Parts: sequence; structure tokens; C-alpha cells
Amino acid sequence: MKLSSIIRTVLIAGVTLFSTLSAYAQTQPAPTPRPKMTQEEREQKRNDQVARELDLTPEQRTKFEQTDRTYKEKMKSKRAASKEEMSKMREERMKAHKSFLTKEQAEKYDRMEAKKQAKQEGRKEGKKGDKGKMPKKDRSGDPKAPDNSRTQEN
Repeated sequence: MKLSSIIRTVLIAGVTLFSTLSAYAQTQPAPTPRPKMTQEEREQKRNDQVARELDLTPEQRTKFEQTDRTYKEKMKSKRAASKEEMSKMREERMKAHKSFLTKEQAEKYDRMEAKKQAKQEGRKEGKKGDKGKMPKKDRSGDPKAPDNSRTQEN
């Protein structure tokens, strides 16, 4: 008799604890998603960061932003251009940026750009391959059709 009353008490305590925790978890507010930034806001944030890290003078910052706007328009007009042309334009923009920076600022700018490039390459590598994708199965109903369930699509 004692063993059954102990088991009953433990079960009641467990159910009570579980229901209390479940109710508490449901009362917590859902995390609010970060608001999406517009392209202009992202550009402004990047310019602020670059100006702060390179310690740009107001004149340098103005030139930096003007250079960005100029090359943004050039790149926009050549969206269909090949990757080589886009890469060449990025190099030209970097040279234009560095033309009014001090030697120390230019070196730091090079390091910042290299870090950004490495981060972008990492993102590209993450997108390559079919990680997490399930292969599609043949649903044609044709018993002679090859089984595509073991091949991955790109």
C-alpha cells in the first residue's frame, strides 16, 4: 500500500509540475523579429561603420559617400554585365575610395574589405551543395522509370 501511494503522489506532482511549466511557457511573449532595413538604411549603417573605423574627416566621409553613389549608379546600369566587369568596377571603386584616405586608413580599409570578402565567400560556400534538401522521388507511376530517390538535384 505504501508503494502505490508514493507512486500516486509522484505522478500527481509530475503532472502538476508539467502543466505548470507548460502554462508558464505559453505566457512568455514571442520574440519580436528585427525590422527589415531598407537598402538606404543598410548603406547608411555601412557608411557610419566605415567612417567610425577609419576615423574619416567630414570631407573624407562626403567623398566616400559620393564615390559610393557614383559607382552604385554605374553598377546598376551594368547589372547584366559579366562577373569580371563587376569585379573590375569594385576594384575601381576601392581605388577611388583609397585615393583620399591616408596610408593607415587605406591599409585598414584593405583589411576591412578582405574580411568582408571572406565573409561573402563563406556565405557562397554555404549555399553550394544540397545541404538539408531531400531528393525528389519519381512519382510518374511508371514502374520502368528510373528511381530518382537516390540522386540529388542541383
